[in-house]
Amino acid sequence: MKGLDGFELYNNMRNIDENVQVCFITASNTFFEKYKKLYPGIEKECFIQKPTTIKKLATIIDSILENRRQA
Repeated sequence: MKGLDGFELYNNMRNIDENVQVCFITASNTFFEKYKKLYPGIEKECFIQKPTTIKKLATIIDSILENRRQA
């Protein structure tokens, strides 16, 4: 994203809606660890590392949504 990184985007989204739900997808292990430290309230399943497939991504998201429906 030109001029905006994922951290800034997430923070901007939270300023608009503090209940926004996101999953971070990153290829960098450094950013993966940084996201987990900065946002400990986000479920560990929402930190997805590349490479991934559409099928795996859909499975992860379906699982998260199902768990939230049951809660």
